[in-house]
Amino acid sequence: METSLPPQTITHHPAASLPTLLDDKQQRILDTIAQVGALTPLAIAKTAHQYPRIKYLNQEEVAPTFGLLFTRIAALVGVKGQIDPLQKQEIWNVVFSRFSGLSFQDIYKAFQMDRSGEFDTVTDHFQFFDVSYVSTVLNKYIEWKRKTQIEHNISISEKATEKMITEEEKEFRTRRWLISSFQEYRDTGALPVLAVPLYDALYTLGMLTPYYATYTDEKRATMLEAATERAKNQMSTTDNRKEYALLKALYQTMKSGSQDAEGKILSIKKEVALQDYYDWTIAQGIDLITELTNLSMKKLIKD
Repeated sequence: METSLPPQTITHHPAASLPTLLDDKQQRILDTIAQVGALTPLAIAKTAHQYPRIKYLNQEEVAPTFGLLFTRIAALVGVKGQIDPLQKQEIWNVVFSRFSGLSFQDIYKAFQMDRSGEFDTVTDHFQFFDVSYVSTVLNKYIEWKRKTQIEHNISISEKATEKMITEEEKEFRTRRWLISSFQEYRDTGALPVLAVPLYDALYTLGMLTPYYATYTDEKRATMLEAATERAKNQMSTTDNRKEYALLKALYQTMKSGSQDAEGKILSIKKEVALQDYYDWTIAQGIDLITELTNLSMKKLIKD
């Protein structure tokens, strides 16, 4: 009988353990971003335009850095424990939709400044690092930077320099991201910090088609049960009242067979499916890295 492995909690590691989890390149990127912490507020107001804005970055390529950066920020502002995976996905969505004019350096500096009272009042996170808290801090930072630049006659007429990359380069970066993310899971047993974009990319490329072809009614029921159990596990591991209430409402919605308007249930289902897909490829002896490489070559030849 076909079974799936029990759902695992997505692990968000404390900043102190990051060097053991990141390759040298990712560590250098994080360290470079954090260097902005040494700048004075006025200095960042003068130089912020020099950093690459998020809207010009390749989302797939920066996904690992994004998740780990916010893990570090959570430690910086004193949040204990893990960031809820659903909240991390919501934070990803809001940053790329509403705050893409900022850089990663802007974001890091914003939370550092807020925590030190640079925006008059410190934003209380109530030990719940969620999209509302992130949005409040970033809005404060944007308004502060605007006023500071006007007050000090700092030119803000920077020219956006979007780096143009070829379709081949975009495809190469996406492939590299998918391969490194699978390697991370294979080596650690933990899903990458942003699993939903990975699922979406694999689905778009058609990589999940053979996996879904194995689905039976029994398998679908098993996966739904696994997704519901994941939501229950997340609810049982939090000691934050606000987070518990949100997760409880989500769990009850899943138990009733309904969907939520925010799409959080779908995100949980995608996380569970991605983990099961990874386990399936490993159990079947499928060389996913070779599959991705061959798919890439076929696309280039076809184009």
